[in-house]
Amino acid sequence: MEAKAPKMLDRNFRAGFRIRLHQKDLRNVLQTAQELNVPFPGFCTSPQMLGSLVNDGEQDLDHSAILHFLEKLAHVEVKKGS
Repeated sequence: MEAKAPKMLDRNFRAGFRIRLHQKDLRNVLQTAQELNVPFPGFCTSPQMLGSLVNDGEQDLDHSAILHFLEKLAHVEVKKGS
């Protein structure tokens, strides 16, 4: 968060690690967990968050743009001084 938080507050979501790659990796993790019968309760909403961002055309933004999904849910915008 030390590296990402200032950029998020500046609304800078230029890609370091793209959402579409995050989504692909998460899909692989969840598939492997399912094959090994390993529960992954902490990840149950992650595919929906990433899918929503992809549907909104944000697949090439940095994965810190997950903030957009959370802002949309809460009807707020996080920015400096808020």
